[in-house]
Amino acid sequence: MRGILYACVLVLATLFRPLPSQAAERLLVGVAGIEARNPRAANIASLTGSHLANVLASAGVFSVVNQAQLERELNAFGCTDEPCLLRFARTAGLSLLVRGRIESESDAARLELSCYAMDAAYNGKLVYRYSARIALSRPNITARELGYLSEEHAGAFIAGVLRAYRHPYRIRTTGGRVTADTPSPLNGRFTVYRTSSPAAEEDAPRDLIEAGELEFQNGSAKLPDRAAAFREGDFILQNFTARADYLDEFYRGRKKELVFESHSPADTIYIMLFGAPASVSMPLMAPLGYYVYGDYAGLGLWAVNVSPWLYLEADGFLNRPSKLREDHRDISRTRAARYDFALYMALSGGIPLFVDAFAHQYLRDAAEYSGTQPIIGNPWSAAFLALASPGGGHFYRGSRAWGYFYFHLDNLLVYSILNEFAHATRYDAAGEQYARAPHDHRRGYTLLYALAAVKLVEIVHAVLTPDAIYTGEARGEELAFQPSIYRDERGHTVVGGGFALRF
Repeated sequence: MRGILYACVLVLATLFRPLPSQAAERLLVGVAGIEARNPRAANIASLTGSHLANVLASAGVFSVVNQAQLERELNAFGCTDEPCLLRFARTAGLSLLVRGRIESESDAARLELSCYAMDAAYNGKLVYRYSARIALSRPNITARELGYLSEEHAGAFIAGVLRAYRHPYRIRTTGGRVTADTPSPLNGRFTVYRTSSPAAEEDAPRDLIEAGELEFQNGSAKLPDRAAAFREGDFILQNFTARADYLDEFYRGRKKELVFESHSPADTIYIMLFGAPASVSMPLMAPLGYYVYGDYAGLGLWAVNVSPWLYLEADGFLNRPSKLREDHRDISRTRAARYDFALYMALSGGIPLFVDAFAHQYLRDAAEYSGTQPIIGNPWSAAFLALASPGGGHFYRGSRAWGYFYFHLDNLLVYSILNEFAHATRYDAAGEQYARAPHDHRRGYTLLYALAAVKLVEIVHAVLTPDAIYTGEARGEELAFQPSIYRDERGHTVVGGGFALRF
């Protein structure tokens, strides 16, 4: 039975075996289809498959096997499981094989794309895996939006493949010079590899052995003194990061044009004018915004992170120095600093969390191509919010981790600075007046310089941070725990488990 299956695969592979001239110029890649188990997922699978073929063809690196014919023939021969597909790809002379699947969730579809490499350096190993969650909870989602999402994920996946995959090119020695069979001349230093002796089984992986290094200039390298170390079949590995960067930049710029309005100084001015009112109303409006948009994760993070600073703000206002003066009580440095910090929190410290409560939803809509979003996406606004509030620029970009990092760091520095510059005042009953106690401010100036440095880094970081409008994520090798229960030869029940690592 196994021999019959292998023969079918061999016949199938001959139908798609490329001509030598085709394989030399571009890498042959086959898309073996995207598995879907219901009509809604099948629609997304069809869109994604079409975009995969288009992006692969436009990348300038690949030659794509006719996708419809390949899927039809694979299904006809029953070659749909992974071992059969890899055997077919190796026999057909493919460099890469792409396959995928879509699993439906209650309100979304989980897209997973995988790429396998057949060359000697990989021998069927998984090179790159990409997953994305496509939200389908909106009742008014259109075919246009699904098409944009499918194309975006196809582009991100191919860019990831180009960045992760390195293609082996054989080297040749001629007259004291070394050349490589690459489509374009090489420049730079490359490591020369060779594979270990063939394994007992065809599908078994073989180790890579470093044979030396070569410095290429305009496509050739000088043969080193230890030339005998190189032999027929040695190769170098070349990546395609420049092509990957181009694809990333293209789809990033294209999406910004589709989901963001054109940047205008008026947007930043608008944020400046409403910054203080937003900060004052943050304790009420922020949790309301999280609740209205159903962002319960954001609401939980808000409650945990803002609680200590809201306590200091409330304590500063409730026990303000003017109230203590009415009772002719002494005012400590801590009490004076807390009142100043309460003013800071009311006018500036609440801005970032107000921004997070609403910008996070705008960015989510932008990620799903749900119309053109105003206000967000402006680097000038990100710079202003980073300058005027603790972590506001990063919340504006959608980066909650960095936003809360700067939120706590800035607030800690501001509170420490206010405490160092605050003065304790004591009431003199005899003179019926307050006297200010002397205090050294040198530590306060040091902290002020530290805050200025942090703010400079924060502003630059916020401007350079990309907006969180992408939903895909690369996935590495999978480490999974697998339980096990069986009976041994004595009839005893054995319970255990193990870890499985895919490689």
